[in-house]
Amino acid sequence: MSEESPELASETLRSAPSVEARRRLIENDESASEAVLAAVANAEATEVNALPPLGDELDVEGLDALVDAETTPSAGGLVFTRTEELNADIEVSFRYAGYDVTVSENYVLLE
Repeated sequence: MSEESPELASETLRSAPSVEARRRLIENDESASEAVLAAVANAEATEVNALPPLGDELDVEGLDALVDAETTPSAGGLVFTRTEELNADIEVSFRYAGYDVTVSENYVLLE
């Protein structure tokens, strides 16, 4: 049986955060981008201000508008509308701070 180096063990632990750290519900008073930052900070056991700027990776205002259930946002020239006939959740996925991030109207998931 081979023994893992401390660096490899550390990377293994970092890439497999607990279920609680991987999924975070978006609270009523926060935007999707705030929830992403809070989820990653929690998974990394650090403060939000220690993370790289989310705006360097994507359009933060576009993300917030896209997943806000009370708006009909436009993003990249496309207009997304919600009707009662079409009851589909929106999910947006992107890479940030070493995580594959999925954001919906209700939660943030880190993988």
